[in-house]
Amino acid sequence: MMDCAEPTLIEMVGINDIPDKVYDKISKGKYKAKPYYEAWRQMLTRTFNQGYIKKHPTYMHVQMCKEWLRLSNFKEWHDENYIKGWELDKDILSGDYKMYGPLTCAYVPPEVNAIYKSYPISKSGLPRGVFKNNKKYTARLRLHKGNSLSLGTYNTIKEANMAVNKAISQKKKTMADKYQHVLNNKVLNKLQGGL
Repeated sequence: MMDCAEPTLIEMVGINDIPDKVYDKISKGKYKAKPYYEAWRQMLTRTFNQGYIKKHPTYMHVQMCKEWLRLSNFKEWHDENYIKGWELDKDILSGDYKMYGPLTCAYVPPEVNAIYKSYPISKSGLPRGVFKNNKKYTARLRLHKGNSLSLGTYNTIKEANMAVNKAISQKKKTMADKYQHVLNNKVLNKLQGGL
C-alpha cells in the first residue's frame, strides 16, 4: 500500500505528490485505490507502460499532458469532473490526437465510452465492426459490457461499413438524448454530430 509522505514516481514518470493516503481500507488487509488515484494510475499505465502497450496496441501513440504527470494537478481536475460509475475518456474530445489532458478528457457513462473506444485493426484489414462471413460481410456494433448488436449480412465491405457507421450515428444520438442534462457540453456536442 502506498501512502505519500514524500513524492513517489509511478511508471517512472508520474509524480505522486499528494500527502494524503491514496488507498482506502475496505477490510482487514484489503485496500482499494481512491477513484482519482486509480484513474491517474491507469492513464500512466496506458501511456507509458511498454508491456501494457504491447498487449494493447491501440494505446501505441497515446500521450499525456505534462501537467497531469503530477497527481495533484490531475486530482484537482478529477474532483471537479468525476461522476461515480462513469469512465475517464480521452477519445471523444481528442479525436485522432489521443491525448490525456484537461481539455481532451471527460468522465462519461460506460455506454457512451463504448461508442468511441479504439479497437485494434483486424488482421483481415476490415473496417471496425465488419467481419468476413464466407463470401459476404457481417456488420456488428460493439456495445458496452462486451455485448454487440448484429446489423445484418451484406454483399460488400462498403455496404457493411455503411451499416456500422449508420448504427454508430444513431447510437450517438440516442446517448445524447439520454444524457443531455448531465453530460459535459463539449461531449454532448460531439454526440450530436458537432466538431
